[in-house]
Amino acid sequence: MDHLAFAGHEALSALGLRHGTTTLVDVATTERIAQALAPVRQVSGGSEANVAVGVASLGGRPAFVGAVADDPLGKAYAADLEAAGVRALLQVHPAGADPEAATGRCHVIVTPDAERTMATALGAAARLDRGACPPGLVGTAGCVFLDAYVLDLRDGGVLVERVLEEAAVAGTTVAFGLADPLAVERHRAAVEALVAGPVEVLFANEAEALALTGAPSLEAAAEALRRPGLVAFLTRGASGALVVTAARVVAVPAARAERVVDATGAGDLFAAGALFGLARGADPARAARLGASCAAEVVAHLGGRPETALAQLARRAGLSR
Repeated sequence: MDHLAFAGHEALSALGLRHGTTTLVDVATTERIAQALAPVRQVSGGSEANVAVGVASLGGRPAFVGAVADDPLGKAYAADLEAAGVRALLQVHPAGADPEAATGRCHVIVTPDAERTMATALGAAARLDRGACPPGLVGTAGCVFLDAYVLDLRDGGVLVERVLEEAAVAGTTVAFGLADPLAVERHRAAVEALVAGPVEVLFANEAEALALTGAPSLEAAAEALRRPGLVAFLTRGASGALVVTAARVVAVPAARAERVVDATGAGDLFAAGALFGLARGADPARAARLGASCAAEVVAHLGGRPETALAQLARRAGLSR
């Protein structure tokens, strides 16, 4: 569950947080942050869940696999997903007396530049295990999306392996998000192996792409990522995105946003639009333009979930059915 608040850069320094990144903390630390920064809004979040909500808003039929505790936040999280049109497949763990067993929460601090910095206590989400994804589920999907944060889970490596095995058997497209430069650094060997192998669609912002490739520029990173079988979407905020295929690198402009309030969820909603577009037969550049339109909607307000139905964007792009 995201707890969003506005604050200045000095607040980040006082809390020991690095601007624009995600820091894993314990529940006690989130309580300390809550005392220092009164939240403006509480809303369900999480990268994969945000992508799923975006796909549902576009007219798709997504499912989300995750874990919550049997507590009020967990119940609210499940209800939010179902209300958004997402099939919620949640492991529900006993809350108990251990504060670290509670439903995960993330303090999202939005600075005046509209960038978000996050302090995340995984809580029950860290207990997501290899049995979370029902057998056969991946095989029913056109695409499965996961990101580098999954590798932070205790059972994450095994869970990813099982998902990839089922995807390979069923021919399900594997999409992967780099999530955060620090996540790339924490799991470099695993991330590099995924990107070089089973991943067919990659999402990264500029900092993440540079962290993965070690390239001096986003353009050089794009060249380093070119290989047969991979489509990479490298986002760069107001400058749009680079769409990378084995054949070429194409620049796609950002969609015009009414205003820029909060960058939370911009990458997630870009991924939702791009994946929906690819699933409906769009070429990568056209899919990226739909992703940019979805991102423009979410940055215009606080929080990482769309506040207007995105299906109209899909219709304008000629991708609705």
